[in-house]
Amino acid sequence: MNEKDIRPRSELTESDIQLIDAMQSNPRASWAQLGKALAVSPVTAMRRWQRLEDAGEAWVSVAFGPRQQSHIVFAFIEVMCDPGAVLDSASELGRMSHVITIVATSGDFDLFAIVFAEDLDAMSTLLLEDIPAVPGVRRLRSNVGTQWYGGTRWRLDAINAEQAQQLRETGVDNEPGEIRPLDVRDRALFAALSRDGRMAYTDLARELDQPVITVKRRLNRLQRAGDVIFRCDLARSMVGLHAMAIVWLSVPDVDIDEVARTLSSWPECRLCASVVGRQNIIFAAGLNSIPHLTRVISRMQKMFPTTVVGERSVGIRPVKIYGRILDAEGRCAHTIPIDLWPQT
Repeated sequence: MNEKDIRPRSELTESDIQLIDAMQSNPRASWAQLGKALAVSPVTAMRRWQRLEDAGEAWVSVAFGPRQQSHIVFAFIEVMCDPGAVLDSASELGRMSHVITIVATSGDFDLFAIVFAEDLDAMSTLLLEDIPAVPGVRRLRSNVGTQWYGGTRWRLDAINAEQAQQLRETGVDNEPGEIRPLDVRDRALFAALSRDGRMAYTDLARELDQPVITVKRRLNRLQRAGDVIFRCDLARSMVGLHAMAIVWLSVPDVDIDEVARTLSSWPECRLCASVVGRQNIIFAAGLNSIPHLTRVISRMQKMFPTTVVGERSVGIRPVKIYGRILDAEGRCAHTIPIDLWPQT
């Protein structure tokens, strides 16, 4: 079921936070692995997670890995809406499977969104036709990305290094080979995992009408090659992450790779990518408070004196995060599976 029966807001316990961080370390770890790392029984780990997931407080999603992020087309859009239409426009945009993330923001634009498309033709249709046609949208500004550096996965750092090591995932192949688009079966598997990133192999096999061993081999291949990864997210305000800021940077071309790779390693990083435009890096930071942004920017300027910090805005409400529609408290209400491919 996509729809969540959201409970009244509760406080996360320290055990909840450690479990979520363990999931962030390895989102598809077995209950036995999780229980061993956290010194609880597998059944206890499973029950705690089920409670968090049922409440919409934490969830696991599938995401495009490094290889596919370099193959598909992505763009960052800023939307100005009619007065009083921001949330309605955000809701309409959120129904689009190509629009994977939406945040209501301060500043000249009302919404910030991340858009994925199979190719440039599909992206042009989204930017020139589909998104401008959404009721309430008055103006659209877009920046097409060139390379995605980081932020798809991040951690709370609530478990220690030894526990994280116990949960370590198998790395990608050293020589993953030629990048290729996901085929029809890969796409069906991706769509199923978009609804539940921890769906069991037996359930995936039943849904896809394939043998369990076939599904397991296919998913293992996609993970090893870096075509797909998994991410664990949560209602961020419940762990003190009360704000997000989006910062645009102008960096000398020769420094883009170094600056972006460094920023993507910062604990605040929720997004770091290079784009085509006068400002050529976008960085999104998860913040404990608005003043936290000042410290982040000061660190940027000290570390990279040739970098010019340009426009910045504050996310005042997340609406959709990587395919998950959020309620006003930031909890997952339901899922819009990511689907970039035309129906055949």
